[in-house]
This record gives sequence, C-alpha cells and structure tokens, in this order.
Amino acid sequence: MIAITTPTYDLDGVYVSQHHPLSSLNDITRRATRTATLDGGAVMNDIGYSDSDRTITVTTNPSLKEREILSNMVKFYSNVYLFITDGAFNANPNDLAYNRDGTVTMTLLVVSKASE
Repeated sequence: MIAITTPTYDLDGVYVSQHHPLSSLNDITRRATRTATLDGGAVMNDIGYSDSDRTITVTTNPSLKEREILSNMVKFYSNVYLFITDGAFNANPNDLAYNRDGTVTMTLLVVSKASE
C-alpha cells in the first residue's frame, strides 16, 4: 500500500493505492564515491547510509481524477508525505511520467523520515 499526502489541507491532497510491481520502493544507496588515483588504484569515500539518499519510484494505474491529484502534487507542492511499508517520509515529488501502457510513474526524492 502507498499513500501520498500534501502537508497542508487540500481537498485533493491525498492519494492511496496498491503499489504496482514496477514500483521501486525498497532501493537502498550508500553515500560512497570512488576516485581513481595516478598509481592505478582508487580512493573510496564511504560516508554510510541515510534515508535521504533514497529515490522512490511509484508506478500506479490511476483513474483520471487520481491523475489530476498526482499532477497537482508535482506542480504545486515541493514537499509531500509518503507512506510505504518502510515507514513515513518527507519527500519531494520530483516528476510525473505518463506511460504508454496507461500507468503513471512518480519519482519522489526522500528528504527525511517523517517526525515521530
């Protein structure tokens, strides 16, 4: 289950759906960089893991009204609340793509875990 809500009151500020198999909800990335050195080796900088490194891609098959709700979230809100099985997050609704098969893909950049 996925829920996306706006941080302020909005009649059309809630979207709830089952996640599509193409959604990437559990991807994890570490803060690591690799720099080549002149001797043929490499230097690694690994600063660890943070929830704010996550990019979550939600793919759904919404109705026309739900498409409008998701579109307005991307157009008018720089921050939304995202609720998935891993927890609640503050996220930036980065983009919305309309796919040929009728599904919609929203990319959310996680800013932080939502306050407890």
